[in-house]
Amino acid sequence: MPDAEEVIGFEEAEHRAAVLEDIRRTVLRDGVHHASHDPHRAVQFMPFKALDGFDEIEPGASRPRAERPRDSHGGGVHRAT
Repeated sequence: MPDAEEVIGFEEAEHRAAVLEDIRRTVLRDGVHHASHDPHRAVQFMPFKALDGFDEIEPGASRPRAERPRDSHGGGVHRAT
């Protein structure tokens, strides 16, 4: 079986090793991080709703992607203002 450097290259293997070492040091210093359940977490993703006219600029932006209008190439429809 080839080693990581043969598959992903020396620089990428070195980068990944450095990232893993940083994670190891952080866990040793701070302990294991556990995600907490917060029913209001989605609120942080709503800042653009505060912009005046947001819904008019991008109609349907709040709809699930599968329900949004598509252009002839399969992408989302972009309207000029």
